[in-house]
Order: sequence, then structure tokens, then C-alpha cells
Amino acid sequence: MKRREFLKKGSVLIPVVLGGLATSSPIKLFGKSSNNKTVFSLSIITDKPTLTINKIGNAFRFSEFRNLNINFSEHKLIGEQIADIALVKNSSLINFNKFNDKFSTNLKKIANSFTFPKKVTNPTLLVFSAGDNGNPQFFNISVANRLVERMPINSKNGIYKIKGTKDFIELEINKKSARIHSSSCKHKTCLKMGEIKNTGESLVCIPNQVSISVSGNSHKKFDSVTF
Repeated sequence: MKRREFLKKGSVLIPVVLGGLATSSPIKLFGKSSNNKTVFSLSIITDKPTLTINKIGNAFRFSEFRNLNINFSEHKLIGEQIADIALVKNSSLINFNKFNDKFSTNLKKIANSFTFPKKVTNPTLLVFSAGDNGNPQFFNISVANRLVERMPINSKNGIYKIKGTKDFIELEINKKSARIHSSSCKHKTCLKMGEIKNTGESLVCIPNQVSISVSGNSHKKFDSVTF
């Protein structure tokens, strides 16, 4: 069964066997409430996407995020990548290894079960995100968990240089979307994360401790299911 079809039919279930089609188009995973107060993005690079989605589904179901409207998308990456987990919450890059809340604890267990971080070939990037109920308004740029700039969503198209903790990255803005154009980091994983334009979506360069997230919410129509 294709992943999208399973998510539709298993609306109140945790995804278990999710073989089939990968998609770059987000689907919406509705929680119980539409009043989102937390903006977050969870990005996972893995060579076992089916098993990872199953584990993350369980983690969401018993976490603070269980009542949020969560968007999901997956993207196939080419070449050697570093499999790992990146969590951005309210524009801050979160080191979940230092926290003992239920969700952080589950993320630690998931990372340990897959022996992250590790090198993998041709993996899948899984992205889960949620935002507030406004329209997209800003790209929030944070370095080492400090908000350094808020760029309007309709900023002039172009490439903007951002100083990270180690070196620079270049952020490209084009027609109200943003992507990382270049980075000094070794593995260039952040360059393969695609573009962001919907609320809650984020880009992360872990070596430079840079995160770019969208504040506000897009009301596009997506398929909907519940974890």
C-alpha cells in the first residue's frame, strides 16, 4: 500500500507498514485542536523511512505535540549523507539529548536504536512541522538559539549571507520561499533540505548552529489523517 493511501485509511492509527511512494508534497496530519501555540519542525535523515515513521508516530501520539496540526513530507536524497535528527522549536534548535520530557526521551531512544549519527547512502529526508494560525509573515533566522533576524516573507529575491557559529551559509529567497544556497559545512546536508514557505517549516545547518523557520501558517488543502 502506498504511504499516502495508508495515512488516509489509517486516520486514527499509528502508521505501521508504510511501503511505497515517497512524495515531496506535504500531507497534513490533523491533531485534535487547530489552535496551535507551538511552532516546530522535526527533520530526520534515515535509510529506514518506514520504521522511522512508525517510531515517530508513536512519539508524537504521547507528546506535547499530539494536539497540533502536523504537516508531513518526505524527500529522497542522493549520495552519502549523515543520518540524524534535528528538532527546531519556536525558532530554536533543540538539543533533545539534554532534556528529559517525554518527546525528547523518545527521540533519544529512536536515535540510539538507529545508532545516529552515522553515514548512509541515498537516504530519505522526513520532515514533520506545525505552526500557528496566522499567514506566513517572516523567515526567522537563529544562530546558536538566538534570534538574529526576522526577514519578511516577501523580502527581495536574492542570496543573503548568514554568519553561523563556525562559518557562513548563504540563504536564497525566491518568490516568498527560502532554501540554503551554499554552506561551509562538510556534508552539505542542509543544501538538500529543499525550500520552505509554510508555517512551521525550517532549514537547519547543525555544524553552524543556524536555523531558518517560517512564522505564521499556510492554509493550503492537504490530505489529512491523525496519529
